[in-house]
Amino acid sequence: MLTCQKVVNLLAEYLDGTLDVQTARELERHLEDCTACQNFIKTYRATAAWVREVAYEEMPEELKDRLATFLNAKIRQEKTDPDR
Repeated sequence: MLTCQKVVNLLAEYLDGTLDVQTARELERHLEDCTACQNFIKTYRATAAWVREVAYEEMPEELKDRLATFLNAKIRQEKTDPDR
């Protein structure tokens, strides 16, 4: 019998259709009786759909330069003050 934690761990394989048939059936039986997992899978599917819709935007060069300068300064600071 699958627990909610096991369902969560198997969810990606289940939704991709790569989960073995027997385990998929056990997962589906669990989902029939578990409202919490039903809600989780709805949220998971909605989140995955939203992520696919998000457009990729290239970071502006000025922002890249500022970020690199900031990170390099932090690295140098940590090297000179290791107790920090």
